[in-house]
Amino acid sequence: MKNILIIIIIFIFVNTSSMLGQITFNKIDTFTFVNSTATSVVETDSCYYVSGVYSDIIDSVVVSGSYINKVAFDGTSEKVGLLVDSTGARTFDQYRSNLKISKDNNFFQTGYKIENSSLDPYLIKFDADANILFQTLLPRYFPNANFDLDTDFIELENGDIITLTRCDRDDQEPFPADEICIFKLNSEGEILWQKIIEDPERREKPRQLKRMENGNIMIFGGKNMSHVDFYPQTWATLTEIDTSGNLISKWESEQEDSLSTALSGLIVDDGFLLASSIAVEIFQDRGIINDPMIIKLDMDYKEMWRMPMFNVKDSLFSPGLWYSKLIEIEKNTTFVACGNNHKGVPDSPVGDLSDRFGRLIKFNWKGQLLWERNYQFFGDEIRSDDHEFNDIVLTADGGFLLCGEAFNPQLEVAVHAQNSWLVKLDEWGCLVPGCQDIVSSTDKLDPQFGLKLYPNPTSDVLNVYIDHEQGSSLSLVISNMQGQQMKNIEVGLSKLTMMIDITSFPVGVYFVSLVDNGQILKTDKIQVVR
Repeated sequence: MKNILIIIIIFIFVNTSSMLGQITFNKIDTFTFVNSTATSVVETDSCYYVSGVYSDIIDSVVVSGSYINKVAFDGTSEKVGLLVDSTGARTFDQYRSNLKISKDNNFFQTGYKIENSSLDPYLIKFDADANILFQTLLPRYFPNANFDLDTDFIELENGDIITLTRCDRDDQEPFPADEICIFKLNSEGEILWQKIIEDPERREKPRQLKRMENGNIMIFGGKNMSHVDFYPQTWATLTEIDTSGNLISKWESEQEDSLSTALSGLIVDDGFLLASSIAVEIFQDRGIINDPMIIKLDMDYKEMWRMPMFNVKDSLFSPGLWYSKLIEIEKNTTFVACGNNHKGVPDSPVGDLSDRFGRLIKFNWKGQLLWERNYQFFGDEIRSDDHEFNDIVLTADGGFLLCGEAFNPQLEVAVHAQNSWLVKLDEWGCLVPGCQDIVSSTDKLDPQFGLKLYPNPTSDVLNVYIDHEQGSSLSLVISNMQGQQMKNIEVGLSKLTMMIDITSFPVGVYFVSLVDNGQILKTDKIQVVR
C-alpha cells in the first residue's frame, strides 16, 4: 500500500500517430484532484476505461478515493467518475490492476476501506458512470484481526464470482501470519460461502487468478517469513483450487532460490509463466534488493528457464523493482511484461526510489528477449524521478496501452509529485514512430545513429528516443539558436524514450544534442510552434 502525496493539478498531453497508423500518446494528469495514480486499464469497442486512486482536499480535510476515467482512442479524457459508497462518501482505494468488464458490460474491481484503523476488503461492481451496483464487504475469517487485503477475482460462466483476500490471523503476536481466504459470491454480490487455505508459519501473498483449461483456478502469489525476520525468506507460489474452493495442488519455489511473490502470471499450453524476482544482497545486514525476472515452469512445476532483468554480478539494482503485469500477444509464442527499471546502485541501503523508469519488454516462449523499452517523463520545472507501469492491455490496433504513475519522491514540498500516467504505444513499444529502427551504432554518419525525435514540429511535448550504449556520462542537451542551454538531462539508460515538456519554450528552432563527456555525438533540430 502506498501513501499518496498532496500535489497541485498538472496536465500534460500529446497525441501522435505512427507511420503504421497506430495512434500513440502520452498523458500525465491529476484531473480535478490534487493527486492521482492510474492502476488499471481495459479496452472496449468504443473507448478505454482507466481506474485509479486520488487524493483531494474537502473542507481542509484530505480525503482519498477511486476514479474511473473514460478515455477516447486518441487519448482524450472524456469523463471522470468518482466511486462513492452507499452513504455518498468518497471511498474505496483501488490499487489492484484488476479492473474487468462484467458479462453484463459493467465493471468489477476490488478495493478496500480504512475505518477506525482497520482495513476492510471489498468487491465492487459499478457502471461506466461510476454508479455502484453492489459493494460486498469480504468478512474476516479471524474476527479480531484488523488487516485483510483485497487481491483478485474471476467471474464464472453463470455469473458467480470467486475472489480472495489476504487475511490476517488474530492468534499470533506481534507479527501474525496471513492466509488465503476464498469467497464465492452470486451475481448480485451475495456471499455464498467462505473458505481458507492456511500456513500458520508463513505469510501468504495471493496476487492474481487465472482460469485453467480444466475449469479450475490458479492462484499466482507467494509467501514469506516477515513475521520472523526483518529481511525475510521468500517463496513464489502457485495454488490450484476448484470452483468450490477446494485445494487441488500447490507449488512453492525452493528456499535457497529466494524467489519473491509472483505478481502476475500466465497459463500456456505447456506450463506457466511467472513475473517474480530474486532477492540479492549488496549492503551488509540491510541490503536486500530485487532482480525482477520471468520464470517458465512446465505443467509439473519444473523450471524450464528464467529471464532476469539484470545479472546478479551487475550493479543495476534498486529496491522496489518488479514486473507488474504479463500478457500474451501470440498464443503460446510471444509475450510482453511491464513494470519498472533502474540504473545504478541505490544511494540508500534501505530504499532509494529515484531514477526508476517505466519498462516494457517483449519475449518469446524460449525466454529470449525480443526488444526492451524504457520510458521517463520530464515536466517543465520538475523532473519525475520515479516511474512505474501498473497495467497493460493489447489494443485492437495491435499496439499497447499502459497505465501507472510518474512520481517525484525527492520533493520536500509535495508539488507536482504524483501523477496518473497513461501511455499508448505502437506494436514495437514505440512512442516515437520507428524507434525499432534506431541502432546503437558507433558510426556517427549512420542516419539511424542513436537518436530520434517526434513530433517535429512540436508545441508541448518532445519525445526523444535514445539507443546508445557507448559512454557512461550521456546527457541530452537542448539549446536555442543563440547557444543557450534550455535543458540538460542525464540519460540513464539505453532504449529510452524521454518525454520532455517544452511548453515554456518560445517559438523557434532548437538543437537537440546527444553528448558524452562533453563530446557531441549527434545533433538534430526541432521547431517549436504554437
